[in-house]
Amino acid sequence: NHFFKTSLRFGLWASLIFAILSAGAGDLQTQQIIKDQPMKFAATEGIYKDTKDPAPWTVVEMINAKDHKASGQIEVPGVLSILAYHKLSGSVKGMDTINKELHAKYDKQFGKDMNYYVPPKTLFWSFRVMTGIDALIMLVALVGLIFSRKKKDTIENHKWMLVVLGLCIWVPFIGNSAGWFITEFGRYPWIVYGLFTIAQAVSPTSTVASLLFSNIVYFLLFLFLGGVMVWYCRQTLHHGPYYEEADSKQNVDPFAKEAFGK
Repeated sequence: NHFFKTSLRFGLWASLIFAILSAGAGDLQTQQIIKDQPMKFAATEGIYKDTKDPAPWTVVEMINAKDHKASGQIEVPGVLSILAYHKLSGSVKGMDTINKELHAKYDKQFGKDMNYYVPPKTLFWSFRVMTGIDALIMLVALVGLIFSRKKKDTIENHKWMLVVLGLCIWVPFIGNSAGWFITEFGRYPWIVYGLFTIAQAVSPTSTVASLLFSNIVYFLLFLFLGGVMVWYCRQTLHHGPYYEEADSKQNVDPFAKEAFGK
């Protein structure tokens, strides 16, 4: 019990610290994205039209990607200016304005038929899943540390908390995947931003069958590794870290006295 509780507290402290650091790193990246990939930033916030000053932060909204419109917004006044610029003022460009700017900049090189809008629904909700999971990890880690204090060993008396901790094992993978969705969909239509488009990067030799086969192989491989991890964790938790098989024998030097019996 002491071993597992110590291990749990170590993991909770690591989760809390790195979740905070992750939020800080995300904030630094956001400042750069606003400058280098403004369309991605506008899509993560679901902004089609330029915002007012100060800019409100949209909690949820209904997005019509076909008509480039958003409705049903629930907004918190002024918060987006703080998140974007670290100050109480400042408006944010919308996707419509950015699309016009990109056409003016790249039409001679890539043509007027280019679509510079990124998939707004994917980015908007992926961003909220990613940041929401980071906040959830902070909260769960903090509550877990409170419940597992040495003076009050109460965490084992809160079965619901143990269930939450078990479920949270998978949560970072979901948050990480949401972050990758933002990265990959957010650079549309570029492979190398401003230089090389996705259409130019399509391989003429790759077939649907080869892509499907490789993805199935990777899926089965990671499914197997995940199963091994779950099995090993269950064995360790059930038997304890110092468990040895009943018929396990100590290796003896063949030239030692013990090898010849008594």
